[in-house]
This record gives sequence, structure tokens and C-alpha cells, in this order.
Amino acid sequence: MRAPPVPGSGLSQWAIDYDSPNALAVRGSSVYVAGSFRGSAVSFGATTLPNASTRTGFVAKLTDAGRTSAWTWAKPVGGQGWDCALALAVTQGRVYVGGFFDNQNLRSTITFDATTLTATHDTQTGFLAALADRSPPKR
Repeated sequence: MRAPPVPGSGLSQWAIDYDSPNALAVRGSSVYVAGSFRGSAVSFGATTLPNASTRTGFVAKLTDAGRTSAWTWAKPVGGQGWDCALALAVTQGRVYVGGFFDNQNLRSTITFDATTLTATHDTQTGFLAALADRSPPKR
């Protein structure tokens, strides 16, 4: 969703609404957001992330160019249960995300790019992942 700009007022030029944006990081003109969403899917520009469970986590990058800002990429952080990205840090070429995934059965997993983690507890398992700061490959 985009809010109309308010010329000369110093107020925000745009606003975007998602279920639960939990973390934000800025590096130069890149703005990163992490959180989780419900519903069947969420879109970040041309990238649509399907919901794989009750709640799926996400990490997304926006290139801030004022009125022409655009989403560069978005990645799911999800498995079979309730997944949530809660923390975010960015360095040159890497995006670090932390959070938890809920173990709805004793074998719940969560996937980051090509790495899959398996739950170690019968309730929630924490994670810390390092993701490449680039668009995921087209499937």
C-alpha cells in the first residue's frame, strides 16, 4: 500500500502495511524488513511469497529512491509451523536474521535458502541465519 506524498511537510512519502514487521535495518539506500504474515500469501513488488503454515516469516529488501522506491528481493523464512523473524542485522553482502519456529510436531523444520533446520524442542526453537544479500534464483 502506498500513501500519497505530503509535499513540503517532512512527512513520509510512502507507507507499506504487512501483518507483523518486527525488525528493520538500513544500509545506505537499502532498507531491510523482517517479520511474519498470515493469509495465503504476501507480495513485495513483483515477488509473492506463499504462506507455508499458520504464519510464515519473511525478510525483504527495499531500495529507497523516494517516490520510485522498489522492492529488490524478498525471501520466505518458513516451515510447517508458526515461524517468525524477530531480529535483523546487515553487513556487506550478508543479512542476518533471528527468530523462532514453532514445533507443531516433533519434526518441524524451517528452511533458509538451501539450509534446513529441524526443531530441537517440543515447543519453540530459536534460529540465527546468515542470508546472501541478493535476489533468490528464479524457479
